[in-house]
Amino acid sequence: MTDPTETAGVNGGHRLNQLFEVLSHPFRRQVLFYLCEHTPDSEGELTVGALKTGGDDPDVLTIQLRHLHFPKLANAGYIEWEESTDTVRRGPMFDEVEPFLRLMHDHRDELPGVGPRTV
Repeated sequence: MTDPTETAGVNGGHRLNQLFEVLSHPFRRQVLFYLCEHTPDSEGELTVGALKTGGDDPDVLTIQLRHLHFPKLANAGYIEWEESTDTVRRGPMFDEVEPFLRLMHDHRDELPGVGPRTV
């Protein structure tokens, strides 16, 4: 079987690897699922306070989002992050990740641990 990252070309393989890295953490998936479900024109922004943390400490979540998850999502171009207000919205490359989010959502009962957490 051929390695799909090789057939996608060097840049395409890098983008695919970056996409899977971004989707590998539940907090990042939660942010992206939220932005996928809300149109950019209405409720298309998300603040840290809107995220449900389950049993997670809200202060720890805020620190992790600010110092790890938001920068990773912003560097990939999937979100635009306003640091002063901790507000995120869809970024210029969001269209690249959206089909994967929809696929994950449509098959959430078949795929372990990929469904969105309640936002």
